[in-house]
Amino acid sequence: MVWILWFGTALSYYGMVLASAEILQIKMPTSRTIFNSGEKCKCNLLKKGDYTSMIVSILGEFIALPLHICLIDLVGRRWTGAVNLFGCGLFFFFLQLPVPMTVLTGFIFLVRGCSAGMFNFVYIYTSEVYPTTIRTLGIGAASSWARVGAVVTPFLAQVLLDTSLTAAVWVYGSIGFICAVCAV
Repeated sequence: MVWILWFGTALSYYGMVLASAEILQIKMPTSRTIFNSGEKCKCNLLKKGDYTSMIVSILGEFIALPLHICLIDLVGRRWTGAVNLFGCGLFFFFLQLPVPMTVLTGFIFLVRGCSAGMFNFVYIYTSEVYPTTIRTLGIGAASSWARVGAVVTPFLAQVLLDTSLTAAVWVYGSIGFICAVCAV
């Protein structure tokens, strides 16, 4: 079960990192003409507001770290992890809603904050699950599943997202909910 948590944590964290620019391009479509060719390209170039939105969403990770440290001590590790995993899945679902750019930035901010908190949780939780004699082996094996999640996420965040925003968001959100159930 710990391995599923590591897989889901890395998948959702790196998925949001990769999908941020793609989601902004999908939500604010403009076609551009390739310089000196007259052809229309498929890519949507990011504007100044898109970069501002991405920087603001990155701050979700920094603000979430002290908050999660306090929550882990006050509420407990498993419940804090479950709330982070559930929140990450829920806010991934919200990314498909037709909302203004400021609200979309808020959703991306919350996904990034919850996914950063998930990494705090899995490191602490995994070290408590395995006995001292095999702790490093257990953390290493679980961490390898995080690498599998990191390998899979470009296919979801770019290939599937290019095909269907709804499908990609539902995959990420569902994995967040499944991991939340595993954490409790």
